Amino acid sequence: MILKMVLIVLSLIIIGFIKQYRSLKRIIKDIDFLADYNKSYVTYLNKHLKFDYYSREEKTGKAEKEHIKLISQAPKAQRLSMGAGLVDYQPTFSGYMVKNYPILVNTVQSLRNPGGLTE
Repeated sequence: MILKMVLIVLSLIIIGFIKQYRSLKRIIKDIDFLADYNKSYVTYLNKHLKFDYYSREEKTGKAEKEHIKLISQAPKAQRLSMGAGLVDYQPTFSGYMVKNYPILVNTVQSLRNPGGLTE
């Protein structure tokens, strides 16, 4: 009877360890995704704001591919950033405020218009 209880407890510990290991592995994968997304986002902004809209890089389509990649990955990055990616936003010259505005998803869409990002 005691041996049976010890085996049950041991198996529960092993199952718990496996679940925690998988969870930790998923968290590490998500952090790596966010780090890669952040790197791509900053690189794209640096390149896009340095060149004029009709530069040679724009004509090659490389910037277009980077922009599409950022747009397609934005919802996942927004979800993984949780509350850090939500702000209270008041549109210019308006009398209302939008609570929990998903900043990442909405700013990536406007990257093609750098005039909207600066003053």
